[in-house]
Amino acid sequence: MGSMTTANDVARDFFDAVEPMLLEMRKEIRQEMRERLDKFEAEIRGKLAEKATQVAQIGMIHNFVQGLVYWGNTLVTHRGGLWQALNNTDQEPGEGTDWRLIANGLADISGFVDENDPRLLTLAHRLAGGSTINLEVRLPLPLHRGTFEAGTAYEAGDEVAWNRSTWRAVRSTTSEPPSADWQLVAKAGERGKRGAGAPS
Repeated sequence: MGSMTTANDVARDFFDAVEPMLLEMRKEIRQEMRERLDKFEAEIRGKLAEKATQVAQIGMIHNFVQGLVYWGNTLVTHRGGLWQALNNTDQEPGEGTDWRLIANGLADISGFVDENDPRLLTLAHRLAGGSTINLEVRLPLPLHRGTFEAGTAYEAGDEVAWNRSTWRAVRSTTSEPPSADWQLVAKAGERGKRGAGAPS
């Protein structure tokens, strides 16, 4: 009787035949992966070098000087803001399309008092980008409005003369002093004695 081939023998023969192919395939796969990783690393290094060059081109931040030519990517401060040149330019930041506003800043603050209400102070904040923000502040100052007039609207802080005294409104009111809306500031004094030698 001949010898019988078992399943283990078939598996061993198959593995012996396939193993060198698998080892070769693994070697090729490793080589291909190494090449891909090297290529990927080279691309990343190239991009990093490109960005480093761009950063080097940006360089320091300068104060804008009228009449100078600025290279693209140059950073300057102007009117309180930070600007980046998009092209080579001698144009003033904010006056065209050659600059990009990176950080808006405060270019100017001015203030004015309302002619009709001297207690109303408006602070105008002009930003580097050209927009303006107004901040209104009502100053808590007394304002003498002359002799009290019936029917006139008075605001808190308004002062009036009435019956030889001065009164200050403690809230908005149209009522006549004295009342809960008014505080006595200066009371009329008593008539003094006639001095010696005064005409009668």
